Amino acid sequence: MISQIIQKDKLIKKGEYLHIDLQIKMPPFYIAENEYMTLIPLLAVGEYKKELPYFLINGKSRHKGYKQMVRSIGKKTVTSIYNIYKAINGSKPLNCTYSVQIEYENWMDEAKIQMVLQ
Repeated sequence: MISQIIQKDKLIKKGEYLHIDLQIKMPPFYIAENEYMTLIPLLAVGEYKKELPYFLINGKSRHKGYKQMVRSIGKKTVTSIYNIYKAINGSKPLNCTYSVQIEYENWMDEAKIQMVLQ
């Protein structure tokens, strides 16, 4: 399932940055109400790896708690502290465009995107 989540990827070097655009499509799946998982895009080649902002996949009750936290301290604060790209209720499908830019390093020329589920 993990290998099929990325429908399309594009990595483009622009100046000092690497722009990463992914089309993500994930079906709903069972996750206990108070549990969570993370789906982490990983830019990697050989010994070099860089974790990118991740998807937080919550069970139903945990997602309600997440939304309360966002309301109380703000989405920008939550996403920057925890490096979350998007939080979702795992019982619902996900179809979105993932777009980030990071500082470019020479090893990134040959790197590929992998998805890690934890």
